[in-house]
Amino acid sequence: MELTGTIIKIKEIENFPSKTEDAKDFQKREFWLQISVGGIPHEKYSQTVALELHGDKVTLLDSFKEGQEVITAINLKGKVIEDR
Repeated sequence: MELTGTIIKIKEIENFPSKTEDAKDFQKREFWLQISVGGIPHEKYSQTVALELHGDKVTLLDSFKEGQEVITAINLKGKVIEDR
């Protein structure tokens, strides 16, 4: 799935120590993207979504700036929870 929008905020890289001595630490970096809804590029109809990069992908944001328009490719994950 692709999202087109403007980068509102790029956060710093977060490091989480590995639970085992021989494994790499886990890294995460979050950025906020303001996207238009229904293709209408107007603040009244836009949404801001938080997206994350993990592992060796966290440095991909180094070449981008807040306020820059980008096209992102994302993977959505979810599951159905029964009995709710």
